[in-house]
Amino acid sequence: MSPSTLLFALLVSVPPSRAQVPLSGGFGVAAPAPRERLGGAFGAGAALGTPTGLSGKLWLGDTNAVQFAVGGRWGEFQDLSATVDFVLHFRPINVEGDDFSLPIYAGGGLKTDANFADVGNSFLLGPRVVLGATVLVPTLPVDLYLEVAPTLYVATLWGWSMDGQVGARYYF
Repeated sequence: MSPSTLLFALLVSVPPSRAQVPLSGGFGVAAPAPRERLGGAFGAGAALGTPTGLSGKLWLGDTNAVQFAVGGRWGEFQDLSATVDFVLHFRPINVEGDDFSLPIYAGGGLKTDANFADVGNSFLLGPRVVLGATVLVPTLPVDLYLEVAPTLYVATLWGWSMDGQVGARYYF
């Protein structure tokens, strides 16, 4: 069994915290539990990493969400990247007090890269696996997150990349 498969199996086997109560948010879907953060189900913000640019997240329930990012590589103005992922959140870490919560998430999605500076304008597309953690503060409508995402490119050119992001989103 590969290390990433083992990590995913361990994360899936951890039961969620029982102290969280669903909360209806905007867009007709449930936002995270009221103790975790303020705001609605949709968050938009900025991220540094791959891609550096805009990020967003739409919570579909207490444990699942769709997230996306659009931007490029830092310092390369003719590079464009976009990602979309479906992620599941787990809460194996019990934080003392109610100052913040620290859900860990895992999921999968797609990434596309287009570089217009290359001769022939390279275009890459492929699936990716996402592993990350987010910090939610009950008195703020924001989240801070850190993630890694290995990607296997299967369209146009074969290859792989190890992506990562750190960012923040404001929830409406």
